[in-house]
Amino acid sequence: MRTVKTTGLILLAIAVILLLAALFMKGEIHIEQSVEINAPVSKVWDYTSSIRDMNAWSPWFTKDENMQTKISGIDGRPGAQFCWESKTTIISKGCLSIADIKPQQQVDIKLSLYIPYQTSAKGYIKLEPKGTSTKVTLMFYGKRPYPLRVMKIFGVVEKAVNNNFTTGLQNLKILCEG
Repeated sequence: MRTVKTTGLILLAIAVILLLAALFMKGEIHIEQSVEINAPVSKVWDYTSSIRDMNAWSPWFTKDENMQTKISGIDGRPGAQFCWESKTTIISKGCLSIADIKPQQQVDIKLSLYIPYQTSAKGYIKLEPKGTSTKVTLMFYGKRPYPLRVMKIFGVVEKAVNNNFTTGLQNLKILCEG
């Protein structure tokens, strides 16, 4: 009985320490990755300016072939929205919408997630001409609510987003250069 009580107190102490640490942690998540693609901006723009074409290279939506999806609004224009619902915990439920477009330069994106908790994030796909090539930058910015800030210690979200950015940029490179 004494061992169970001691173990319980240790676990409680760890939980309290983590919750206190979360009070002092910044909740921001900022991730940015780039790749240079051997194709002109106009060709890369075709794959990055519409939700339908983003889904051709984004690894996020290949994780569940049975998820329910819906595109609304005029694709390639501000307000266009892609919503999904999945039974897998990796993707869950959310919507991605085009917030703003600067033709041949940048697509600003808003991401809303509803499960496991409601949150939103912003991001962009930025294109920069580099001679006959194009530098593509993906950026993601969001905030974790308290007490989930403690997840920053483990870097789970950062690792997942970085891995998906890497895969997505490589898929985009193959599409544009192929």
